[in-house]
Amino acid sequence: MKFGYTEDLTSVDFSLPQDHPLTATFLSGKPASLQVYAGCAKWSRKEWLGSVYPKGTPSGQFLHHYSRMFNSIELNSTGYSFKSFKSFEAWRNETPEDFTFSPKFPRQISHFKRLKGSAVEDALRFLELAAGLGTGMGLPILQMPENFTPNGMEHLAPFVEQVAPSRPIAIELRHEGWFSDPGILEETGRLFHEHGVTWVITDTPGRRDAIHQVVSSDRVLIRFQGVNDLAIDLPRIEAWVERLAYWAGQGLHTVYWYAHNEPEDGTPAQCAAFLKAINLRCDLSTRGATLLNES
Repeated sequence: MKFGYTEDLTSVDFSLPQDHPLTATFLSGKPASLQVYAGCAKWSRKEWLGSVYPKGTPSGQFLHHYSRMFNSIELNSTGYSFKSFKSFEAWRNETPEDFTFSPKFPRQISHFKRLKGSAVEDALRFLELAAGLGTGMGLPILQMPENFTPNGMEHLAPFVEQVAPSRPIAIELRHEGWFSDPGILEETGRLFHEHGVTWVITDTPGRRDAIHQVVSSDRVLIRFQGVNDLAIDLPRIEAWVERLAYWAGQGLHTVYWYAHNEPEDGTPAQCAAFLKAINLRCDLSTRGATLLNES
């Protein structure tokens, strides 16, 4: 994940912001049993041989082993082209029953059509194809480009109104304007809440404003960019665990947490650290807390 990537960490305040006031009104206030889905963004990483995949594993078996280490994946590959129903079905058949995929909507919808024209029809077609995942469907992610400004609300609102009723989705917004203007932030949060859309929270060193802390549904999807240094990342992870435990007490019931790095070498270790911490804090047993080279 290059969004918000920076090599200069000296002036970064890694603390989590306080919740936006909308969060308290959107959550039910009733404690919920937390379900956690956590993983990385892709499985085709040869540098994970020995930690996620047994040494000598051929790349064709990576998904098999990955899905038995972690219980979810943010499926980046679907962001570049439409996949067939059979492709989604094949991925599902290769993974355990409790494994989930959060596939990205193709860039044709988000980056090229920018939610205009036939974007709604394309999005509904994508969801029909992705239904090949069956019960393995997590939260499909619509990731808008960084230059998609709040002027795009005239297209975002009707897109949400027409696509969200078909199934729960998550939307990531990146332009500063969605977060810097309190009125726009509240309007967006209320739009998403009304239609059950999860507003993606992105924790990345160079764009702290993207940690908007509006929990717009009873699900949350967090994209966490680490710095390949657990001395820095572990306190950040522990802060997230505390916040998620608090939200669970307020009615949050599902967490999707995806780790990212530049480069990706240390991503599994971040994910394992998160799972170890949240399993302990919330008395869970989500798999993936121990990598092969730690067992």
